[in-house]
Amino acid sequence: MSKHFTSEDWIDYVRELQTPAQAARMKDHLDQCDECQKSFRLWAAVNSAAAKDLDYTPPGDAVRIARSLFEPAKPQSFGGLVAKLIFDSAHQPMTAGVRGSVSICRQLLYQYGQRFIDLRVEGHPTSKEVSLTGQIQQSIGQPESIPVALCGGQGTIQHTETNSRGEFHMTFVPEQDLHIEIDMNEKKIRVRVPEISGPGN
Repeated sequence: MSKHFTSEDWIDYVRELQTPAQAARMKDHLDQCDECQKSFRLWAAVNSAAAKDLDYTPPGDAVRIARSLFEPAKPQSFGGLVAKLIFDSAHQPMTAGVRGSVSICRQLLYQYGQRFIDLRVEGHPTSKEVSLTGQIQQSIGQPESIPVALCGGQGTIQHTETNSRGEFHMTFVPEQDLHIEIDMNEKKIRVRVPEISGPGN
């Protein structure tokens, strides 16, 4: 029997963030592995509970208090409808337990109007590729899918669409001046993809 998949693999599987080929391999493995079935059922239940939260609207006072905790950053300088960066984990001190981690991860939160774009950019010392996981959230009328394109100096590098929870995933080799374009009702919202540094890059 092949080796077990990790919890992170099953989390991405239930969130529909795996590639079709990897999802097919995991489905085949699931049919013959009791241990991975337990992991799958656990994260499927967690995912189901998280999906129910989409129907929850927090009180207005709570939203205002949460927003007041962030210090707004200056808008980015490149053209178009640009989302505003309101949080960047690169500006936060790392805890002692993660300073020796083999992965390099950067978490960012952007805002454009009533929409929030949450990005996680992660690289690994053993690979040149970078993983970009994102979620687009808006308070009213979340579409079933939103087109998202990764762009560089030479134009579009790759494109994908969000799932029903506004999540998307891309893997790519980093280059300068990368940004994503989010197609919202024929308006493209631009969000810069930051560079991350590490032994593999």
